[in-house]
Amino acid sequence: MPDTPQGGSLAHTHEGKPGLPRGRSRLPARAVRASQVQRLCRAAIAAVAEGGYADVTVADIVRRAKVSRVAFYTHFRTKEDCFLAATREGGKLLADGVVAATRAVPPDAPDEEVLRAACRAFLQFLADEPAFARAFYIGMPTAGPRAVARFDAAERR
Repeated sequence: MPDTPQGGSLAHTHEGKPGLPRGRSRLPARAVRASQVQRLCRAAIAAVAEGGYADVTVADIVRRAKVSRVAFYTHFRTKEDCFLAATREGGKLLADGVVAATRAVPPDAPDEEVLRAACRAFLQFLADEPAFARAFYIGMPTAGPRAVARFDAAERR
C-alpha cells in the first residue's frame, strides 16, 4: 500500500519522491532531524500495515522514508523503537481527536451523547487512518513485550 489514499496521512511515505538533500544544506539541522523522524515513523506505519511487523526490516523503512540507514540509527536504536515512536504519535493524534470531540459536546448534554461523540471520533480516526489501525491493532501485539505493554495500556485508556 505504498502512499495510497487508503493508507491515511500517518502512512504517507516518500517512495517515488526525492529524498532530503544529501550532505550539508541550507535547512536548519532541527528541521532536517524533524523531517527524518516524521518520514521514518510514517514509513514504519506503512510498512507494518502492508507486510506485518515481523517481516519489516530497517531497510524497508529507510527505503520508504527516503533517508539513509545512518539517519535511521541517529534517531532510533532498533526497528522496535521506530515502530513504538510511530504508534505513539498516532495514538496521541487519536486521543486528541477523541478529547476534542467530547469537549465539543455541550456541558449539559447527557453522558450518552458524550460517549457517542467519543466513539464517533474514535471510529472516524480509524476509518481515516486504516494503515495506522492495521499497524496498531495487528502489528503491536506481535512486536515484542514493550509493544504489547503499550498496546494493553492504550486499551485500558
